[in-house]
Amino acid sequence: MSRNLVDQPTLLLLFLVVIPFVLFVSALVDILRRQGIDGVTRLIWVLVVLVLPLVGAVLWFVLRSRFGTAPAPTG
Repeated sequence: MSRNLVDQPTLLLLFLVVIPFVLFVSALVDILRRQGIDGVTRLIWVLVVLVLPLVGAVLWFVLRSRFGTAPAPTG
């Protein structure tokens, strides 16, 4: 029997740890870099993402167009 390149424990780790962590970090970075958000709103969003990491990050990405403008591209 041939073995798959990605076995079930690896997929489980990917979906339960890696993807939520990347989503969490991406949301925090986006909140901190987004222009046009006042300090109180930024603080509230950071707290929401810290207290409810997965739910807060998903909420941020769904609602972020209502808060400020995207950061200027670097490079």
